[in-house]
Amino acid sequence: MKRFKLSFLIVVATTISSVLSAQNIQQGVRALDNEKYILSKSIFTGLINVSPNDPELLYRRGMAYYMAGAKDSAKADFDKGASMSATQQAKAAFCFVGQGMLLHDAKSFAEAKALFTKAISFTDQKDARIYRAIAWVYINAETKDIPEAMNMLAKALLLDKKSADNQILMGDAKMTEIGGAGKAVSYYEAAMELDPKNPIPPYKIGDIYFAARNYEESLAAFQKALNMDSTFVPQYRELGELYHAMKRTDDAKKTYAKYMELAEPNLNTMTRYAQFLFLTKDYKGAGSLIDQIMQSDNSNPVLYRLLGYSSYENGAYPKAVEALQQFFSKETKKVITSDYEYMGKAYSKTNQDSLAVINLNKAIQSDTTRGDLHTDIADILYKSKKYADAASEYQLKIDSKGGKAADYFQMGQALFKAKKYVTADSAFTRLIELNSKTHLGYLWRGRANSQIDSTMQGGGAKPFYEKVVEMISADSAMVIKYKKDLAEAYDYLGNYFVQKDDMTSAKTFFTKLLEIDPENKNAKTALGRK
Repeated sequence: MKRFKLSFLIVVATTISSVLSAQNIQQGVRALDNEKYILSKSIFTGLINVSPNDPELLYRRGMAYYMAGAKDSAKADFDKGASMSATQQAKAAFCFVGQGMLLHDAKSFAEAKALFTKAISFTDQKDARIYRAIAWVYINAETKDIPEAMNMLAKALLLDKKSADNQILMGDAKMTEIGGAGKAVSYYEAAMELDPKNPIPPYKIGDIYFAARNYEESLAAFQKALNMDSTFVPQYRELGELYHAMKRTDDAKKTYAKYMELAEPNLNTMTRYAQFLFLTKDYKGAGSLIDQIMQSDNSNPVLYRLLGYSSYENGAYPKAVEALQQFFSKETKKVITSDYEYMGKAYSKTNQDSLAVINLNKAIQSDTTRGDLHTDIADILYKSKKYADAASEYQLKIDSKGGKAADYFQMGQALFKAKKYVTADSAFTRLIELNSKTHLGYLWRGRANSQIDSTMQGGGAKPFYEKVVEMISADSAMVIKYKKDLAEAYDYLGNYFVQKDDMTSAKTFFTKLLEIDPENKNAKTALGRK
């Protein structure tokens, strides 16, 4: 009786496993869609332990390894599954696709295609899933083949017209093409009609609108996906980043926190979160998280980039330099403008001015719209007392991005210190045109013209110093704030009238000078006071 019961339990377990196997496979695939690669591998490992000779399960686990970046482990599963082709031809076909995918990644395109053809033949060209799996490779590989992907999907569609996956993959294919977003949305909408409870199509539509900066439509699509399935993890990440773009910072942080709660705590997830913290200007949080990540794995160059950026924003400039130097030593292809920018600025903060200028120039060369960085270069050159070079950089900034009052003020000062008084006067003239409410333009025109007309015979500086007196003396608060500037104007005007033998006027200005600067020696001497 006991033996019978045991036999019965075995039969029941086998029967139940055949029923639950499909459900468990779906759970494993679902975990993969949710970017939970460890969970997906665990589910398929459990299934493989029950059915060790099932090539399709080996393919599924291999894909989990592949998506997690463990290509060697993926290859082992694909190879093992493919070796079972003599007895399980149709299921082994999936593993041929997996082998072909790895060869395609290695740019062995002919060998990859041969394996794809073999996979199709092993299913007598009757399994739409094989066509879709091949299409996925062509769409997602670094070297894409969209026409061949669409060819595979057309064949899948003939076999399985009601699968939303066909439409999703067609949408993905169109998203790789310039101007393909509109057609992609149409395919995703068709997928929603076929599978109204699938959150992936509206999620992908939300991504398209997000990229197009149509934030309201993006939000509506993400919320639709959320209403369909609140456990679909990636949507929280994208929604958090959307809220950040919409300047809804509190919503962004709460949503991203929900993402981190649901997501698998792997290096990719944590790195993405560190990027988000940086974007939301939580530089200390970003830096702390990156330090934590790098204790486990410091092989990803992006981590050094983020560490460099965050360290700079936290004022840890030597650490920023060290991190960015590591980044540049590890990454040669995917360098972006901001990498050079932060490297240049970090060098500047650590008084390595020549290296700072080199990197900021590289930033401008990599993105010619960043003419604003000429100002940073100019500031460095000014600090180094290379005034003529600094003025040239300010001019380049003005030429590339247009000039504001501050630009002309900085350029004028550099020209003045370079003793190019005429061109300095032109810069200050432009400053006055852009902002006539400040006395600084008149003050510096006075200074420039007093150098051009050093004998005061022409009185070139006189009208500008008179304007300085007019503007400052009209407001008692300004007299206190700009006492030195007013004293300079009085002193010039007093000396000017001495040169003109107009002692009455001279006395007036020297008297006013002593009222705000009682110990002024020049005024005392002119007035005969001790």
